[in-house]
Amino acid sequence: MSHYILQNSDYPRCVDSRAAVLIAEWDDDLGYYISAWGDEAGAQNGPQFPGASLFFVRALEEIAGRGRLRAFDFVEQASAQLGLGLQVHQTDWGIDLFDLTNDEIVEWLQHHHTGCGFASQIWGPRVDTVVGEAKRRGWQVQVLTGIHDAHGAVINYHEGETLNTAAAVRAGQSVFNLDMIDARQVFGVLEILTRQSGFADRAEAWAIQVFTDLVLALGVVNDADQIVERRPNVILE
Repeated sequence: MSHYILQNSDYPRCVDSRAAVLIAEWDDDLGYYISAWGDEAGAQNGPQFPGASLFFVRALEEIAGRGRLRAFDFVEQASAQLGLGLQVHQTDWGIDLFDLTNDEIVEWLQHHHTGCGFASQIWGPRVDTVVGEAKRRGWQVQVLTGIHDAHGAVINYHEGETLNTAAAVRAGQSVFNLDMIDARQVFGVLEILTRQSGFADRAEAWAIQVFTDLVLALGVVNDADQIVERRPNVILE
């Protein structure tokens, strides 16, 4: 577990074991544009949650019973209070990014809203609508490509740290990683905003179950007991 570092970005990433190959940002005048490619994109290591910021939209739908648009509003408010950016993970299903020009990639981003494995599993055929709403609001987009080559799953309880996914990939040691302390902070703010006592505790239990279901469904682990908890003062071999 030597590939954990201090977070160097405020933008949440997906828990995916692959490093980002492209980051697209929104400009009110220009629309989406590519702000980082390749190693530069992969070096942006913000906290990791399933589906990135969409994770919290689903938590509000599932646990607080909020409608989707109101859930988006709450996530944006909570993120602003915590100094977090807003980001959604998009996959490159059906295309080869490296065969496209930048303009063609932007065109693809604007008209195709393919969510990640988490988003597809949670929202099913409605995933395009959910990812499309994130883009309508100008959320940053993280694009990943290639096959999964995960070597396990980790729930990380070290505050301010996250997986250096690109380094882990290069070493053949990448994992699916959930940064629970950061998720806990967002859940706490959402509890205050929604005025739902106990939301944060229920959301944390839900988050662990969602992450477990995801890595089992993707074949990252064969049993929930194989998920590693990375806690302070505990040395992992």
